[in-house]
Formats: sequence, structure tokens, C-alpha cells
Amino acid sequence: MAHSTHDPLTLALQAAAHAQRRQQQRQKRQTRRGAKRRVRTEEPNLDLPSSTTTHSGALDPPALSKLRSPTQQVGDQYEAHAAKLVQADGWAILGQNCHTPFGEIDIIAAKPQQLLFIEVRFRRHTRYGGALHSLSRAKQQRIIRSALWLLPRLRAQFFNHSTVRYRFDFIAFEGDDAHWVPNAFA
Repeated sequence: MAHSTHDPLTLALQAAAHAQRRQQQRQKRQTRRGAKRRVRTEEPNLDLPSSTTTHSGALDPPALSKLRSPTQQVGDQYEAHAAKLVQADGWAILGQNCHTPFGEIDIIAAKPQQLLFIEVRFRRHTRYGGALHSLSRAKQQRIIRSALWLLPRLRAQFFNHSTVRYRFDFIAFEGDDAHWVPNAFA
């Protein structure tokens, strides 16, 4: 059966193939950059034990900090702070920095029959709109596609395949202020 170019299945397959190609290109660039960095800094090759990976495939913070830039490490600190805020509000953290073929979700949290997908942003200053205005529509779409890709797996793993409500929140840090925007986009 031939699929038209506007068929949803064809579009989804094309998007998945495109995301996979982009991920492979990104991995090649990171490998080249990592090799250059090791030559310049003469750091040993880090053979991370399997215990440093979490169930979502992300690295635990101690191992992760060895591989991340200073800017990324600052972002990791604010994501950890956001996770504490979410937990203090009664949510259980299911995953952090969850990667999919479509992008990354910073925090996934849950309450009974509810899922929360959270994007975290930090800006030192409010110039150019600050953190609250830094979430583009394209980034929102990547988060939504990533969440929809993860949703069946999360339902199976944590909710016994039952129907769950979900929403997309945004936590913005501007200087010392934290702004939690529930239902930031859909």
C-alpha cells in the first residue's frame, strides 16, 4: 500500500528517521570533540562503570560532571534545584534529562494518575526577555514530541498501562528568583 506524503504514518516515520540521523551526527561531533579535548588536556579515557547510568540511560551527576562544560554544569545545578522544588510540592521524580529521538525532557514527575513534563531554564539577567521568555515554540514542539514518544513507556512502567493525565510545566530561574509556570504550553 502506497502512502501519500501527507499521511500521518509517513510523516511520523520521516520525522523519526530524521531525528535518528541528527542524533548520529551529534554523536559523531561529540566523539570528535571529546578526542580533541583528551589530546589537549591529556585526560585519561573515562571508562564509566555501568553503575553510573540510571534507568533512563542518563549518567549520574558525579560521572556526568566530568563530561559537561561549565555552562552545562550550571544548568545541571538549576535542574537539581528545580527537582527539589517539584518534590517539595509532592511530586515523585521519575526521570531527569530523559533523551528521546526528538529531544530531551529535563524532568519527568508523577502523582497518582498524573504525569508532569518540565522544562527548566536559567538566565542570570532579564535582558532579552530573561528565562521566562526563552522557551521557543520549536522547543515546545520538541518537548511535546518527546513526551508523546515516552508516554506509552511511562504508562507501562509506572501506571500499569492505565490512562493518565499529563501536562507541560516550565520552571524559569532568573537570578535568585524561581518562577514555576504550570500548564505552560500544550
